[in-house]
Amino acid sequence: MRTSAEGNSTTPVRSRLTVVVRFLTGADLASPRAWWAGAERPEPDGAGPPSNRRLTALTGALVLPLAAVVLLTGLLFGDLWRVHYFVAYLLLPVVLVKLSSTAYRMVRYYLRSGLYRQVRPPYPLARLTSPLLVVSVLVLFISGIVMWWTHSQADPWGWLHTDAAVAFSGLVLLHLGLYVPEALRAARDDLRTVAPTPPSHRTRRRAVIGASLLAGLLLALSTVGPGRFPVRAHHSHRLETNRSRAQ
Repeated sequence: MRTSAEGNSTTPVRSRLTVVVRFLTGADLASPRAWWAGAERPEPDGAGPPSNRRLTALTGALVLPLAAVVLLTGLLFGDLWRVHYFVAYLLLPVVLVKLSSTAYRMVRYYLRSGLYRQVRPPYPLARLTSPLLVVSVLVLFISGIVMWWTHSQADPWGWLHTDAAVAFSGLVLLHLGLYVPEALRAARDDLRTVAPTPPSHRTRRRAVIGASLLAGLLLALSTVGPGRFPVRAHHSHRLETNRSRAQ
């Protein structure tokens, strides 16, 4: 009897938890298979939100593996610092395209402009964390660029870069959980040739992505060649002291 009563008492708790999670994230804990099945329904392409959604999904698919390489090489910065900066500069224009497409959709939605009035509103958790994600991306790249050009990890840029990388990693994982079915569907539909996709829309999207990759490659090539390791300030001071003593 006690076991049955305890089981009945946990049911309302689970129900409330399911409702809260669905409200915050859109994920249905009661039927995760049905939630994931949303990725199986093809969506027709067109101007406005569908095209924007596909551009965001495709750039996101490029950002994820490149960002993973940047973060992993950052953990082994002493040995792979050239790879770290090469891939980071390659990634920069692609990230800017993704941020621009997301910001454009957000502005058009809140202005209730055109077809964007019919777009599903962002999940509350995404509304709360998206500004934090943007700030972490900006701090991450700005601090990294400063350290590259100054050849130093002196504070505050060193700890800002590290903290932004940690925040970025966590927030990206959170947003993956929020939007992965929708993003997979959009990217898959754009890559399929059987979908009724207007050639002009697909061509423009791929031209934007191709241009961002080309710009990123040019930036990345600027890191190739002789360069100094961006050392920490105290380490740089110690090197200068040792060099002066040797003289």
